[in-house]
Amino acid sequence: MPVPRATPETQPFWDGANANMLTIQHCTACDEWVFYPRERCSHCAAAALEWRQASGRGRIWSFIVVHRAEPAFADLAPYVLAVVELDEGPRMTGIVHGVAAPDTSLIDAPVIVRFDARGDQQVPVWQLESAS
Repeated sequence: MPVPRATPETQPFWDGANANMLTIQHCTACDEWVFYPRERCSHCAAAALEWRQASGRGRIWSFIVVHRAEPAFADLAPYVLAVVELDEGPRMTGIVHGVAAPDTSLIDAPVIVRFDARGDQQVPVWQLESAS
């Protein structure tokens, strides 16, 4: 599987993941959470962003079941790829473990973050809260 490569803007996110923590940016000017990593707040355009540990909890906002995956992810198929709305507000995309082809909708299902190793990098993945 591909190993993510950090950029100067994303390095704190990946450092947090390697410590099994979900860290995202928070704007001290408008008190909003920001994801994906950037130089300025997406809400107020202030440069007052700091990295904070997020709760690691959220709800599935949208999802698809991947049956025919890219070669690097073929061993996982079928798998659920979801957009998760964090309790803090921003949305992230990630694989949901333990749910291959759901019989019912996963919309609004509570999830918690877990971390999987990809090479020397930990990456956030999701797990249904009911399965933890």
